[in-house]
Amino acid sequence: MFAISGGTLQHSVLGFNLGREIGNRLKDGCTVAGFDTRVHVEASRLYTLEEYILVSPCDYSIDQFLRNESGIWTFQGVRGEDSILEIASVRVTVLLKPIYKGVDFTLANEE
Repeated sequence: MFAISGGTLQHSVLGFNLGREIGNRLKDGCTVAGFDTRVHVEASRLYTLEEYILVSPCDYSIDQFLRNESGIWTFQGVRGEDSILEIASVRVTVLLKPIYKGVDFTLANEE
């Protein structure tokens, strides 16, 4: 993994909307952090990753990758304005519609 800087306004809006929706549903003691935050697990001295989510700025479309107990990545596509994203790693469900609040798909398709 490596970070790429210089995201668009659409990407920023999507990221903050998703973070807000997740944060509003997390149990006490859990925190949503910024895009470039790494988490270090001292016991293993590794940066561990269980799940990652790619949010399209072009339409109501999310690609979700989840590592199973065998270490194999599985894929699920979540499509449509009224769909629900189930984030297994934090046991949270989020509707797609509020994630896309304020996103202008015509701008995203021009970028």
